[in-house]
Amino acid sequence: MILFVDDEKLPQWFNLPENTHLAKTSESAYKLWMTEKYDVLYLDHDLGEIIDGSQLLNKLCIEGKKPDRVYCISLNATGVIRIEYVCKDYNIPFEDIGRKMMFRQFDIIGGQSG
Repeated sequence: MILFVDDEKLPQWFNLPENTHLAKTSESAYKLWMTEKYDVLYLDHDLGEIIDGSQLLNKLCIEGKKPDRVYCISLNATGVIRIEYVCKDYNIPFEDIGRKMMFRQFDIIGGQSG
């Protein structure tokens, strides 16, 4: 199963499968992750809270609930690096897809207006 954590975006932007759950806060993401069996984490860094995405990921790993894979959906370059470092610390495969999705949207918009 997949957990998508972002306080702004909708998972439909990413064409995620039906087995995707959405959390808009780090608190709700933590509760879901601790009670369900998720394999993949789509994670934003800036969650508009005291606990950011990298801190949430670190907390899950400390609890022994590390994901099998993390897709970072943040546009915050420093935040992406922080999430990547946590993934490296816990040997979690990591991919930064936030900027790829942003550029894809610009390509679509450019194609429609050109």
